Amino acid sequence: MLLPALAALILLALSACDEAAEPPFLPEATIPAAPTGELGPRPSPSPAPPAAIRSYADPHDFKAFGRRLAAAIDKADLQFFLDNTTFQQLSCANEFTRSPFCEGRPLETSFRGISVGFWQSEGGGLTDTEYQNFIRDFLTNFDAGLSDAYGDGKTQLYAYAVFRPELNLASAGVETVYAAATRIAGPLRDAAMIRGGPSQRGVVLLGAGFDGRRWSIANLIVGPPVFLNPTSPDATQAAVKDAFEFWERWEGSK
Repeated sequence: MLLPALAALILLALSACDEAAEPPFLPEATIPAAPTGELGPRPSPSPAPPAAIRSYADPHDFKAFGRRLAAAIDKADLQFFLDNTTFQQLSCANEFTRSPFCEGRPLETSFRGISVGFWQSEGGGLTDTEYQNFIRDFLTNFDAGLSDAYGDGKTQLYAYAVFRPELNLASAGVETVYAAATRIAGPLRDAAMIRGGPSQRGVVLLGAGFDGRRWSIANLIVGPPVFLNPTSPDATQAAVKDAFEFWERWEGSK
């Protein structure tokens, strides 16, 4: 789960405020699709995403779990996510894990859910039901008719990465790998804590932890498209460039 001290460090170090969630940290404003199906005129292109940044020994075979995860994303298999997510008891009193569920409820209220961080902004939590709605929307609400440098709009697993130790949001001692899933959003739907709008590329980092027996999703980070190209000039502006100990394109990503 998100550790308050680490979360506070990230929020302070990365200018934690709602204003920080505005462009350039979110995808660009909606652009009507050009006749070619592209997102339309853009500034000069960023360098192509690297194949990898440093290496990862993968001592617990994350890639085997990653292949199952990639297949579940491709097939929009919501049940895989429900079966492979570790939910925690979270508190409405904790500002770093507070859910929309907490609105109007006493601070001592607790709920079964998962922590969600927003890069350069405030985090929170989702109840298990809110998480189910969040994942369902991310898997199924995409615009396959649009494309950009990262592929078409269909939800896909694009990369996997390990944060520098001081930015790791998992519990101490837990081996954690973040799988970067991305899509270009379809029509706006009412889904808790999803930012951005139609025709915008979004990225969700699925924080998978290894508990000694198996991998499971333990937290989420919603971030900017530069998570898909951490060596680009925009990555420096969004404090992403030096965030990763390791980053690599996922096998078969577009």
